[in-house]
Amino acid sequence: MTMIIAVPTGVKIFNWLFTLYGGRIRFSVPIYWAIGFMVTFVIGGMTGVLMAIPPADFVLHNSLFLIAHFHNVAIGGVVFGVMAGISYWFPKAFGFTLHERLGKAVFWCWFIGFYLAFMPLYVLGLMGATRRMQHYSNLHWQPLMLVALAGAVLILLGIALTGVQIAVSIRQRERNRDVTGDPWNGSHARVVDPFPAAGVELLSSTASGPPRRILGHEATARDSAASGRQADL
Repeated sequence: MTMIIAVPTGVKIFNWLFTLYGGRIRFSVPIYWAIGFMVTFVIGGMTGVLMAIPPADFVLHNSLFLIAHFHNVAIGGVVFGVMAGISYWFPKAFGFTLHERLGKAVFWCWFIGFYLAFMPLYVLGLMGATRRMQHYSNLHWQPLMLVALAGAVLILLGIALTGVQIAVSIRQRERNRDVTGDPWNGSHARVVDPFPAAGVELLSSTASGPPRRILGHEATARDSAASGRQADL
């Protein structure tokens, strides 16, 4: 089952990579989370394929390697992706952008903290450390355990900074107010907006410039005119 899942997942990874390759990347908070998601999710997927091999699974099952793999997928594939979506759609939902510098600080705390917390668990799992331990007597594991603890503390700092970011963003909402409906300057992309500003929101190509937005009544008027021309024909 794990190897079967790996095939469509690999297709999606290349889909995301070529989407980035064909686009104009703006290194703001949402793309930080998106790239962090892809990198972390790929590592988690590769370790999952490794555990699908019976001899390796016999050794690594019920070890800290399994814990690291699970969190690699759960945090990299869920939390990072959700944070990318929240950062991107927050202005559309609430009318103002989140604080950019604090957002990047949150990302780096999560990203660095995650790798500090869970990469040592892969090594500890290979060294024989099992999960759900109340204590351990092998002192060779202690340095890696302390590194994992430091990573967990850094993740906790990232969670705390998320609250600070939201509070500061609300306090400075007038300064960060988005009046364009397109804070990421994505009007050139042919993406359907799930939350149009005025009824129907379309993207159209014009001979004089890039695709532009047509809102509500303008789109209706153009559709009516087009229907009239077709009726005359």
